[in-house]
Amino acid sequence: MNWRLGVWVILAVAGVVMISAGAWWWQMTGSGVSVEVIKAGSGEVKGEGTIWVDVGGAVVNPGVYQLAVGARIKDALTAAGGLSAEADRAWVERSLNLAQNLIDGYKVFIPKVNPSLALPLAGEGTVSKGSLESRSGCVSVNTGSKGELDGLAGIGEVRAEAIIAGRPYGRIEELVERKIVPKGVLEKVKQEICL
Repeated sequence: MNWRLGVWVILAVAGVVMISAGAWWWQMTGSGVSVEVIKAGSGEVKGEGTIWVDVGGAVVNPGVYQLAVGARIKDALTAAGGLSAEADRAWVERSLNLAQNLIDGYKVFIPKVNPSLALPLAGEGTVSKGSLESRSGCVSVNTGSKGELDGLAGIGEVRAEAIIAGRPYGRIEELVERKIVPKGVLEKVKQEICL
């Protein structure tokens, strides 16, 4: 009689494990992440399984959004209404991984197109040769490698890693504002770096 009870206990435990594993699998491979958007300040309380993400810069509706855990950068941009007409789409394509998972407190910043580097439309005059050449050869704080950043005066390996970890940047001054690089160091390298 005792061995039958043992068999039933084993079967019950195995059933619970299988049901739990199936529920987990269904949740992970289900219809995807829901993007339930709640604007900050709407009175909603942070629920289980949600994160807050700050979306700023050249988007239609900048703000702080509440998204489901597992949301991606693409979901945050969708919540903010997508890219605005001023968005630097080339930068987004080159520098932003739209499939990257978001974490609570994440900041997504989309820079505007830099008008001084934009090529003119037909009939709008010309861009001075110097304005384009002065920025070629600069090290991008958004895409430069650790070695390129480390080679700048006063940056070094630790600051290069901090710059990379703080990406993306919409303005060079953010390096000082976010306490990644001291003001004096930024002044030394300002002519050698760009977005």
